[in-house]
Amino acid sequence: IQLKLPAATTAQEITTVLAAVIRAVGEGRVTPSEGQALAGLLEGHRKALETVELERRVEELEQALKNQEDASARRSGGVE
Repeated sequence: IQLKLPAATTAQEITTVLAAVIRAVGEGRVTPSEGQALAGLLEGHRKALETVELERRVEELEQALKNQEDASARRSGGVE
């Protein structure tokens, strides 16, 4: 498949790239099966990006909770 697509490093950008693939199918520049294959690859990429983002957010929440627990323990004079 020879199709110039914009780079995508966020889930939002993947939506833009997917729209370009759909346009390319509609214009006959790629076949529907090629478009479907590209869409599958893009979906896998989106899921990977989303997983990394969710992992980062969970780690931030866990750190914030730990910081809150540590501060609470210091205020009460205990050590956890």
